[in-house]
Amino acid sequence: MYKMQYLSLPASLTMWGSALLTAILAVVFWDLAVGFILLPVAFIVALLAVSMSAFSVKVDDQGVAVRSIVGFPKYWFSRSDIVRASSQDVSPMRDFGGWGVRLGGRAQKGVILKKGPALFLDMRDGSSFAVTLEDADRASDMLS
Repeated sequence: MYKMQYLSLPASLTMWGSALLTAILAVVFWDLAVGFILLPVAFIVALLAVSMSAFSVKVDDQGVAVRSIVGFPKYWFSRSDIVRASSQDVSPMRDFGGWGVRLGGRAQKGVILKKGPALFLDMRDGSSFAVTLEDADRASDMLS
């Protein structure tokens, strides 16, 4: 079994910076109706920052589980549904347009939290999924 938890610093800084800026704007504009709207928005952005920047990945004989530390989003791929597993280096901006949970790019879906090795899964239904891991080669070998 392969299990790993990791945090995306670029995604965290971006999301927390957005939450902080929104909270500051809420305080500045508190006397206007805008402040009452911006404070809940800051709270929602902070929750998104937590849920999209820290994930755990587990690879075992059952398949692959990718889960945010808060439990959502989560992805489960049964070993019987995985046609091919490979390891490739990725650049978040070049290949996926940024960090975090991604749609589009070289894979249809992905959890891209850093530059470097990623586990790519090709699924029986034609879709694919990528997740960045320190030891993507080992995870790929476990699934092959």
